[in-house]
Amino acid sequence: PGGETGGGAGGGAVPAGPPILAVDPTLTLAPGETEGTIWLRNVGGSPLTWSLGEAEGPPLVSPAGGTIEPGQQAMTAFEWYQPQLHSDVDITVTFLSDGGTAEVAVHLTALEPVFSIVDGTWNIRNGNTFLVDYGVMDLGLTLRNDGTAPLAVDPQELPGLDVIGGPWLLAPGQEVHLHVVLCNAHYSGGIPDFHDRDLHIHTDGWQGTLDFGVRFTLAPGQVAPAC
Repeated sequence: PGGETGGGAGGGAVPAGPPILAVDPTLTLAPGETEGTIWLRNVGGSPLTWSLGEAEGPPLVSPAGGTIEPGQQAMTAFEWYQPQLHSDVDITVTFLSDGGTAEVAVHLTALEPVFSIVDGTWNIRNGNTFLVDYGVMDLGLTLRNDGTAPLAVDPQELPGLDVIGGPWLLAPGQEVHLHVVLCNAHYSGGIPDFHDRDLHIHTDGWQGTLDFGVRFTLAPGQVAPAC
């Protein structure tokens, strides 16, 4: 055994191998996060010098270069410079070095409230207008947050329509029920006897305030209550 050890050392210094750059190929951030860490490793036998190559989009990577000793690693801080993500983002960050080129695919997941009407007691929805069944003087809607962040929902009181429900702060996936009732109307003898109302629902999501129409068709003798 002693001969084996001595023979290895007796041949003189073994030339160091070249530097080799290694990275984890993907970085997936949690929903809503725009900052993360990318680790660069030198798995070779000589010091490695690296620098930041081109990156798609407007990310900030700091530091943008440096030296890594054999067997060591260096940390770079990744930040996506955008105040709010309205959709998921996929970008590639490239690192250049004398030990090769490496790419990291970064995935950012949007954290965004999304307003949705998932159910209602209307007969036909024509564009942005709810057509209520003949002779029915109220409308029920189920509202839901289909996004990944809290959603503020505030139905607006408008002339001729009594709005029952809200305002709400909906957690992701949460549903609430909105009830609107026709008021200040009576059967006027028209055939058909339409009564159109506006329904505005304000949200703090990217959709903002949504404007809908509601059409009621009264039957002979019907009188809607006062607002």
